[in-house]
Amino acid sequence: MDKNKKIAAGIIIVVVLTVAALALIISAAFISFENDWELDDGTILVGGMCICYVGYTAEELIEKSDVIVIATVTDSKGVWNTSDGGKPPQYTHSRLYAKLYLFADMFYDRHLNPEIGPTYDIPIHTELTFETNEILKGEMPDTFKKQMWGGTVDGFTFDNCTYEREIGQQFILFIDNDTNEKFILETEIYETGKMFYNGGEQISFEELKTKIKAENN
Repeated sequence: MDKNKKIAAGIIIVVVLTVAALALIISAAFISFENDWELDDGTILVGGMCICYVGYTAEELIEKSDVIVIATVTDSKGVWNTSDGGKPPQYTHSRLYAKLYLFADMFYDRHLNPEIGPTYDIPIHTELTFETNEILKGEMPDTFKKQMWGGTVDGFTFDNCTYEREIGQQFILFIDNDTNEKFILETEIYETGKMFYNGGEQISFEELKTKIKAENN
């Protein structure tokens, strides 16, 4: 083999090894990219938000609420937070397309628009259906629905860092008719039977009920 053939063979080997190395890097990056957006249940994570709420005292909740009701969850389902309830167009194509969209959106927020930062769009809510058990203030039908941030629908999840409200759980809801017609915040729904943090002190659920009844008599 003459010198030129050895050089050509060497170049070919280098090119082949370089291409192979790039293929491995791209494959590893793609696998990591795929896994970064998928949760253990197989759904795609479209976002998340952990909010630290400043809790109300019992007196503040009672005063601000038009309706206070004890109710049990009878149904829970994820819904799209869109005007028509339909899936946003960026999630109607393939799973890969949705992940690429999410990656581009994250890149834009972090690198191209850092002054404003993420817009915290919350595309998914959880719609809870309640059965009324006891009305402590105001009026409420026998069944009603409220939505909360986050949830899972159509294979997509928005994580709100709070525990899920499950069917059969009972809660006390403090409802302001002007702001809670459709939606309710974490500071306005509390599981019955648990301690209530009342401005730095803990009171039992029965004590909370007593306060509510006393304020409305």
